[in-house]
Amino acid sequence: KEISRLGKDDLLVFCVSGGASALLPSPPKGFCLEDEIQLNKVLLSAGLSIKEMNLYRGAFSQIKGGNLAVPAYPCPIINLVVTDIPGGDLSLVGSGPTFVPEVETIISSNLDFGSHINKFFLENKNSVRSVGKQNAIVLKSVCLGSSAILLDSMEDHIKKKYELNTLVLSSEFEGDASSLAKFHASILKEIKKFDRPIKKPAIIISSGESFVKLPRIHGRGGRNSHFALALAKEIEGIPGITALAADSDGIDGFEQNAGAIISGQTFKILKRREPLKDFLKEFNSFSAHEIASSLFYSGATGINLNDIRIAIVR
Repeated sequence: KEISRLGKDDLLVFCVSGGASALLPSPPKGFCLEDEIQLNKVLLSAGLSIKEMNLYRGAFSQIKGGNLAVPAYPCPIINLVVTDIPGGDLSLVGSGPTFVPEVETIISSNLDFGSHINKFFLENKNSVRSVGKQNAIVLKSVCLGSSAILLDSMEDHIKKKYELNTLVLSSEFEGDASSLAKFHASILKEIKKFDRPIKKPAIIISSGESFVKLPRIHGRGGRNSHFALALAKEIEGIPGITALAADSDGIDGFEQNAGAIISGQTFKILKRREPLKDFLKEFNSFSAHEIASSLFYSGATGINLNDIRIAIVR
């Protein structure tokens, strides 16, 4: 209501950060908060990228996907953004309440959200989700923080404080958590055996967002805990490697841990204590790290810059 009172001589400064999608529920007419919660539960377990998830969230909202910019017209808008999106597309942060879509997007769905929500997407599958550039005036959008900026700061700090060779792999990793873990493990093993692409002692850092596609029956644990467990399996028995995988907001998935800290001993400890369980196959990484005493807790950090991965090789 307040935004709709703005005029052409006013200025709307909109600050948004990663996590805003969850804090700005406004489902379409005829739907309720429980429907939006159900939508997000399905999205988080479907193995989608953050970009794909935010397209669904933008479609299933009265304010996301540029729809908060509409009532502000003709008031100009400046966006100040802390982004958790790999690649730095600011328009996807918080599902873009005040960003006018650059490209018209046709929403369709093969996911099962439940009959009520499925009907919505079926009825709107050929509907173009675009508020139209003529209905909003965005003067500029400024990035105040991102995973790329974070990795730059981490690299500078490491070089100044520690005698470690540093390699930044990427701030834009996306993909299946287990596959990303295998990739990171291959780099760590190469450094350990052959001192390449950098020499020991070394630290590698990366960011981005992994995902897991959960089966109908699954255990506990978020994507960073799953990544850490998969990495622990890949480096099992190798001395001199320690790694952290954590969510920068301090909460990994639906649990209270930020992630996990693992080494070449983690998987050996787990197999010794629970030899008959396949925690990776059961998507039960939280329980695995709980048994191996490898859970990492930071508490809520107050900022979301996506996943952080740090590994040391000596």
